[in-house]
Amino acid sequence: MKDLALVLPTFERVQTPANIPSGPDTLSRLLTTGYALLAVAGITLSLIFIIYAGVVWITSGGNKEGVEKAKQTLTYAIIGLLVIVFSFVIINIIGQVIGAKFLMEIGT
Repeated sequence: MKDLALVLPTFERVQTPANIPSGPDTLSRLLTTGYALLAVAGITLSLIFIIYAGVVWITSGGNKEGVEKAKQTLTYAIIGLLVIVFSFVIINIIGQVIGAKFLMEIGT
């Protein structure tokens, strides 16, 4: 145990290598990347559900229940897509108000 106690203070001088990101900027990039991935997944799912609603509508053969199900699915998919788009707008507005660069560094 005494050996371990003697070694621990030397970790104070250890520095992060130049090619490994560290500091407060890392959290911002992590959140931005996470949000971008979730947005892409959400947009992809919305488009899949829009296509699914179209297929259900076409194959319903005039059945009122099938058409209503397709309309409801289409409505929810479009609402989800709009929520994702408006979330980009809201996050950028908040970022401009507080002076942060949210979503500006995606992919960097």
